[in-house]
Amino acid sequence: MKKLLLLLVTSLTFMLSFAQSKKTTYSAGLLLSKPAYFSNTESNNTTGVGLEIQTERLFSKNFSCTASLGYIHFSGTYTYIDYSSIAHDTSISSYGHIPLFAGLRYYCWKKLFLGAEIGAMIQGSSNTSTHISLAPSVGYKFDVAKQHGIDVGLRLINTLPGYGTPEANTLTKGGYGIWVLKAAYAF
Repeated sequence: MKKLLLLLVTSLTFMLSFAQSKKTTYSAGLLLSKPAYFSNTESNNTTGVGLEIQTERLFSKNFSCTASLGYIHFSGTYTYIDYSSIAHDTSISSYGHIPLFAGLRYYCWKKLFLGAEIGAMIQGSSNTSTHISLAPSVGYKFDVAKQHGIDVGLRLINTLPGYGTPEANTLTKGGYGIWVLKAAYAF
């Protein structure tokens, strides 16, 4: 995990070093999130809102690399079965994640892109854990002015399952997915 975080921070630093280039863009925007899947014994009726900053470096006409960091806060009701003593339902009313990703984008048609990212969903509250995550995405970049635009995308963050105690919930063990809709101002 430490090597992955070091790789992500190094790639972000490398991309920021090209700040004077016209091929490097930055974006900051809002995230709207909804759980995609959890295990069968749990129900998750939460909605997440958050912020994200991203840098993108074009290295050819159709390909770019990205690095992003954000925060997503979920509120609502997440219910799971607690097996720590006598099995009973337990509810969590809010939790948070800090997504840190690096990835590639392929511009398949003008401003339409497909993306793939790898990174970590870092523990953002006491009832979550850090997990390695994979995230395919699709999006479109709208031009607003020269070197400025709106970046809209849909991403499915898949947290990989880790090892945990049997009584741990999916937020701490991993193995769940989150839909993320992003709208960001790119400059």
